[in-house]
Amino acid sequence: MSKSGEVSWKSENLGKRRWAFVVFLGILILHGLAILVFTRGFLLTRTELSQYSHCSDIQQSPCFSPPQDDQMVNHSKGCWTKPAIDRIFIIVLDALRYDFVAPSTFFYEKKPWMDRLQVLHKLASQPGSFAKIFKAIGDPPTTSLQRLKGLTTGGLPTFIDVGNSFGAPAIIEDNLIYQMAKNGKRVVMMGDDTWVQLFPQHFNISHPFPSFNVKDLDTVDNGCVEHLFPYLYQEDWDVLIAHFLGVDHAGHIFGVDSTEMIEKLEQYNGILEKVVDVLESRSGPGGLHENTLLLVMGDHGQTINGNHGGDAPEEVETSLFGMSLQMNPSSLPSETDSSSCWLDTEKRKICTSSIEQLDLLQQYLLCLAFRILLEASGVLILNCMH
Repeated sequence: MSKSGEVSWKSENLGKRRWAFVVFLGILILHGLAILVFTRGFLLTRTELSQYSHCSDIQQSPCFSPPQDDQMVNHSKGCWTKPAIDRIFIIVLDALRYDFVAPSTFFYEKKPWMDRLQVLHKLASQPGSFAKIFKAIGDPPTTSLQRLKGLTTGGLPTFIDVGNSFGAPAIIEDNLIYQMAKNGKRVVMMGDDTWVQLFPQHFNISHPFPSFNVKDLDTVDNGCVEHLFPYLYQEDWDVLIAHFLGVDHAGHIFGVDSTEMIEKLEQYNGILEKVVDVLESRSGPGGLHENTLLLVMGDHGQTINGNHGGDAPEEVETSLFGMSLQMNPSSLPSETDSSSCWLDTEKRKICTSSIEQLDLLQQYLLCLAFRILLEASGVLILNCMH
């Protein structure tokens, strides 16, 4: 090869190497930008405020007028008005799909897991009953930790929080459990130990059980049942929380369309029947539960394979059942009632409505006459009993 040919070959080879380097550098920069956009866009972070709302905040409002006397305020045990209820009993059935609670006649096709919670159908269909079934729509990520944070703070957890699911840090921002404890409410909790991780100092009494052994369908549920019923006869609580995990674990291991899932739902139906019997037997004038609100709710749904965490309809749609034990709670004006009504398999009329999960927090605060939380993003519903 001549000298000029060798120089030309080397120059051409060097040009190819430079071109390859430029292509490699361009791909590297492109990947870096993609990662940056992903982390800044999909893996959002949120700033948590360390301030808390206080009853005295209302005095700073231009609409505030001092009460004529202090007797009404002292009697109310609330921030500025009398609470609508004295006690709240919250039963959380983890991964409670909407079609676990709503009658099968609400859907195009009946599935084996439907119509298993007949006690809720019966209560919601009774003439003059102050009980109702809701479709509660959550926000992804649909994991228990993130949904509990959303339900108690009114904020929108982010996907990056999923990494904390196996070691949840305590919530430091304004939240429902803090406000209850701050305002003298005696809060008792039992079941999923995620609650005591999020609120380590706020429960008067707690009975936590480990939650991450998904092969165990009964330990947490049996623990809830063991402690639950004695409290229904006691006066030393204002808020009672029982978080069951059997349906969630049955879904993870066996799927929704399984014998184990059906057995769990039927077990819950029996538990709820006994709970309602006790509450109603003591709901008369002067009774222990005369002014108690019962809530049976899911934190999220699950797919047919028992998975959850994303934004599929089966994952974000869960159930809420509310029942007031008051004899004459105030009613919702008919022009604001957006219920849809159908007959169930027993020809009973049942009406349901949809609600955003984030709105539930505002209703708790309204019923208890507490201040709205600083970071709460839900909206108020006209009547907290509905």
